[in-house]
Amino acid sequence: MRILSVALVLAAGSVFAGVRVGEVEYLGWKNAVEIDNGDIRVVVVPQIGRIMHYGFVGGENILWSDSQHHGKVLPGGKPNLDEEGQFAWTNFGGDKVWPNQQSEFARINGHSWPPDHAFDGGVHEAELLNDGVRITSPVSSYNGARSVREIRVLASGSRVEINQRIEKVASAADASLEPLRYTIWNVTQIRPPEQTFYPLNPHSHFDLRYHPFDFAAAAAMRNFTINQGRYWHICPRSGGGAENRG
Repeated sequence: MRILSVALVLAAGSVFAGVRVGEVEYLGWKNAVEIDNGDIRVVVVPQIGRIMHYGFVGGENILWSDSQHHGKVLPGGKPNLDEEGQFAWTNFGGDKVWPNQQSEFARINGHSWPPDHAFDGGVHEAELLNDGVRITSPVSSYNGARSVREIRVLASGSRVEINQRIEKVASAADASLEPLRYTIWNVTQIRPPEQTFYPLNPHSHFDLRYHPFDFAAAAAMRNFTINQGRYWHICPRSGGGAENRG
């Protein structure tokens, strides 16, 4: 036990190939994990299961968060309730994973909104790595699965590598739904940019190599241009959005 304790202490403040990993308090959340390679700073908050900070060292956080929820967690690991006693989404922001497409929420979770709290807001286990952290979600009481995400920062530059998987641990609450299909759906909320550029997938199954959301197609078409048939350029003017899933 003493050897294990020492190993954890060393890992909590380790430096590996120019990457520093340590535990910090971040915006009121304790035991957050800070990863710093001298160029960028990444902060992962296991208490709510997500990346909450990504930016250049000394620079602004690119990720968006709601200040009214800083330092808070889900009550007892369960969703908050609204005035009518219904589940309410606590929109912490940052980068997290949802396990199923939204059209499947009602069938699997028993309610169409909010998302599964085991993945979005639940307390995750954290294991420090030499160059990052591994966070593991609770097992969902709805779908019987959990997410495992390894978040690593390269020795220099701005690149972050995220390796993630969904592990099936138990049967879904409604066993008649089995076998369930899962989707590793990254949901990343960023601060409003002036302009953004996205490379289009050359192997996309979409004819145009992108597909606008039906409800926002008109606005999206006004807001973006395709550069040289390879990049999707967005200059926000009136809202809207599109998918570039490939």
